[in-house]
Amino acid sequence: MASTQSGAPGLASAPPLRKFHRLRPGLSLQLACEAGGESSTGLATVDDSLRIVLVLDGRIDVSYGRAALNLVRGQGADAGLVMLREPEECRRVVRGGESSRRVSIGVSRQWLEQSLGETTVIAPHLATRCWSASTRIRLLAEQLLSPPPMPRQLGSLYLECRAIELVIEALSHGRAGDCHGTDPMPLPAAVHRRMVDLTHWPRRHADQPLSIEQIAPHMNTTAT
Repeated sequence: MASTQSGAPGLASAPPLRKFHRLRPGLSLQLACEAGGESSTGLATVDDSLRIVLVLDGRIDVSYGRAALNLVRGQGADAGLVMLREPEECRRVVRGGESSRRVSIGVSRQWLEQSLGETTVIAPHLATRCWSASTRIRLLAEQLLSPPPMPRQLGSLYLECRAIELVIEALSHGRAGDCHGTDPMPLPAAVHRRMVDLTHWPRRHADQPLSIEQIAPHMNTTAT
């Protein structure tokens, strides 16, 4: 988390929020908005293969094993990822008065293999990457934090589509191992095509009254 700053709009007035969504087996979403907390250290065991963190306001200092992500909105990198080949301890340090609004996505190796059809995106254990998130991706993250009212099943699909787009951004934004560079690295063609299809198919059929059963096969998932 991070100290509340005049350049971090909305932190002081935003209501506290901590939500966890298991969107699909192997794909999870964590949403948080915290302001002015006391000093603390949080510990947990993470068994994802890929963990993505995006800070919308404030800052967060979190480490996975010996791999650290120090993300600050408006002061360099505000998005980062870490690759994991085995479970690791996640350690988050909060200093007194710090605040943050953030989105975190966990992805399993099986989800990457089944959804993208390749394993080339799996980097060495504890490889990291940090970058400055684009305006479009920040808008998607805001939509995750404040989704519009809709039926429960459609709400889950709404969150899932936007989470997948954030995964696309993370995997497209350079080689893991550099928490300073920002030059994007093209994905393998087959992976890129699959990712594009995952996000564009619902848009191409937005004007059709599709059921969850019709949508699910194209999202590489099931209706339940």
